[in-house]
Amino acid sequence: MTTRIVESLAAPLGVAPTTPAKDVPASPSVYERYLRGNEASANPTTWLDARERYQACLEEDPNFAPAWARLGRIYRVLSLYSGKDTDENFALAGQAFEKALELNPDLALAHHLYTNHEVELGRAEDAMVRLLGRATRHAGDPEVYAGSVQA
Repeated sequence: MTTRIVESLAAPLGVAPTTPAKDVPASPSVYERYLRGNEASANPTTWLDARERYQACLEEDPNFAPAWARLGRIYRVLSLYSGKDTDENFALAGQAFEKALELNPDLALAHHLYTNHEVELGRAEDAMVRLLGRATRHAGDPEVYAGSVQA
């Protein structure tokens, strides 16, 4: 019985997927920039470096939704804590989050990070409604719960 179940789940060899996997970067260099951006985003002294790495990542692969979500977060924290270009960075954060969700409406990371932005815009209720809708479809998603705490 177990063998039949495993065989039914296995994809036939030599058959390419009909659609590309979502959220897969176009190249290893894009992914390396993304990971280095993630590392730099953890330290306030390297937030500008993180922004540059995400921007370079997106220049090469503008369809990599996770990089848009992370870029949105960096713009958001720069708007809050850098003391420079506050309004511009905040607007760019919203645009980056919207682009991430446009590319992949199911990207849990984008939903979580966008929640902080929505709350700061006074739209906590909208964020909560969006996250509760996701929770009914993705009950075990930790990003939904993390966002819900903020909202």
